[in-house]
Amino acid sequence: MLRKFKIKSQIIFLTALILGIIIMLQILLYSILQHENTRTVNSIFNSVTQNTVSQIESLNNNIAEISSLLAVHNTIQETLYEHTHLEIVRNMNNIQKLLSEYRTRNKNIAFLGLIKEHSLFMSDEDIYLYDEVRNIIAELSEPKNSTAIYTPSFIYEDQIYFACITPVFPTNVLNYTPHHTGNFVVCIYEMNSISYAAYDFIDNNQIGLVITDIDNNIMLSANIDEHNTKFMQIEKSKNILYKTLPLKKLPWNVTVFMPSNNVVNLSYLSRIFIAVMILTTFVMLVLMFKLLNDIIIKKIVLLKDKVKKISDSDTSYRITYDYEDELREIVTVINRVLESIHELNEDKLESLSSLYESQLLQKETQIFYLHGQVSPHFLYNSLSHIQGIAFQYNATEIVHITSSLAKVFRYFSNNIYLSTIRQDLDCAIEYFNVINMRRENPINLINTVHESLMSIRCLKMIYQPILENVLKHAFDLDEVGTVTISSIPDDKKAIIEIKDNGRGMSPDVLNELNVHLSESELSQVNTNEHIGILNVNMRLKLYYNKDCGIEIESQKNQGTAIRIIFEKETPPESSQIQIK
Repeated sequence: MLRKFKIKSQIIFLTALILGIIIMLQILLYSILQHENTRTVNSIFNSVTQNTVSQIESLNNNIAEISSLLAVHNTIQETLYEHTHLEIVRNMNNIQKLLSEYRTRNKNIAFLGLIKEHSLFMSDEDIYLYDEVRNIIAELSEPKNSTAIYTPSFIYEDQIYFACITPVFPTNVLNYTPHHTGNFVVCIYEMNSISYAAYDFIDNNQIGLVITDIDNNIMLSANIDEHNTKFMQIEKSKNILYKTLPLKKLPWNVTVFMPSNNVVNLSYLSRIFIAVMILTTFVMLVLMFKLLNDIIIKKIVLLKDKVKKISDSDTSYRITYDYEDELREIVTVINRVLESIHELNEDKLESLSSLYESQLLQKETQIFYLHGQVSPHFLYNSLSHIQGIAFQYNATEIVHITSSLAKVFRYFSNNIYLSTIRQDLDCAIEYFNVINMRRENPINLINTVHESLMSIRCLKMIYQPILENVLKHAFDLDEVGTVTISSIPDDKKAIIEIKDNGRGMSPDVLNELNVHLSESELSQVNTNEHIGILNVNMRLKLYYNKDCGIEIESQKNQGTAIRIIFEKETPPESSQIQIK
C-alpha cells in the first residue's frame, strides 16, 4: 500500500512512524537504564578492584624477579662463593653499581642490599634503612629453596615498607654446599605506584585500599595508625561499595572500598540522554522534510549503485560523480579512503616482506650459532669441570680457553633478541680469544670503547661475526698483527670501529663488498664470503633504519676499518620484531 504514495509522502509517513518508534524505544531504554544502573556501578567497581589487585601482584612479581636476577648474577655469585677477600675489596664498586642499576628498574624500590653470612655486606648506599634491614636479618631462618620470602610490612619515618628476601644459592656445582650459608638479596620497597582505576570520572582520593595478612592484621592502609591492628569488616551500606580479593602467590588479602556516589549517577545521565534524544529527533524530522526531495533521493540512489561496485579485490577503483553539491564531498572522502586503503595495502605487503625477512635472518643466525647446542647445562658443567682440573695442574691456557668457551656458550644459548654493547662486545672478545689461541702468533686485541656507550641496548651477536671475519681474512696463520676496537663520538648514533693492520682489500674486492652492503635483501647476494658481515648489516637496517648498518674502509696491505652504526635509542616496542 505504501508504494502507491509519492516518495515525499512515503518519507513523511515513514518519518512519523520512525519518530513514534524512537519515542517508545526511548521510554523503554530509560526503564532498562534504570534497571541496569546498579549492575553497571558494581561492574565498574569490580573492575577498579581487579585492576588494583593486578597492579599489586605485578609489583610483587617484578620485585621478586629483580631479586632473583641479582641472586644468580655472575658478579654476586663470584663475590659470595669464589672471590678471595682481596678480589672482593677490588670489586666492591662494581657490586655497588650493580645494586644501583637493578634498583632503578623499579621506582618503588627504596633499598637493595646483599647479605653475606647473615651480615649486611653491601647496599645501594641508602643508609637510612640500615637498622630495619639488620632487624630483618636477625629474624631470617635457614631457607630450604630459593623461593622469595616476603616479610610483614613495617613503618619507618611515617612510611610503610615491604621487604622481599631472596636466598642466594651457588649456581656453580663446584661451590655446592648442603647447607645454606646465610647469603640473601634484600629488597625493601613501597607501593607508591599503585593507581586504583583508569576511569576519569572516578575520584581516586575517595578510594580506600587495605592489605591484610593471613591473620587479618593490617599491613597497608591510608591511615598509618591502623598498621598492625585487626581489620574490621566494613558495614554494608548502600552508600559504600567494598570487595576483598586474595593475592595469588601471597597469603595477603586486598580490600578496596569507596562511596557509591563516587561513580557517575547513571540515572541522572539517562534522563538527560532521553531528553536530548527526543529533542534531536524532532530537529532531525524538521530537517528531513526540508532536505529530502526527489533530487536528493535520485543522487543518493545513483551514489549507492556506484558504491556497490567497490570491490575488496580491486582497491584501484574510484567513484565518479558529475554534480557539484554536498554529496560530492562524500564522494571525495570515499575516494580518499579508497586511496588510503590502497596505499595501506601496499605498505602492508612491504612491511610483511621486511618482517618475514628480518625474522628469517634472526632465525638463521640463531640456528647457525646454536646448531651444536644439545644440552647447554651439560656443556657449562663439563667446561667448568675441565677448568677445575686444568687449574689443579696449573694449565693456565686450558683454564683461560675453557672459561672463554663457557661464557660464549652461555651468551649464545641465551634466547634473547636484544643485548647491550658491553655484553655483545664481551662475548665477541671471548670468542676472539678462543680462536686466537689456535694461532702460532696470536693477534693483539686492544679495546678502547668509551664507557658511556657500554649500556646502550643493541641487537645480539653483531660484533662477533666482525671479529671472526678479521681473524679469517686479515691475517695469515703465521702473521702477527693488532686489532683495535674503538668508539667514534656521535650524538645520535652508537659507532664502534674495528680496525686491523692486516692485508687489507683491493679496490675491486672492497667495491664489490660495498655493493653487497647496499643491497635491500640478503637473498640478492650471490656469495657466501663475508656472509657474517652482510647478515649483521641487513639486521641493523631492518631493525633500526636504512641509515644504520656497516661501513668499510680498506687499502691493500694497509689494513681494514669496519664501522658498526646504529641508533642509540631502541625503536618503540610496537616496531620491534619479537623472535620466539
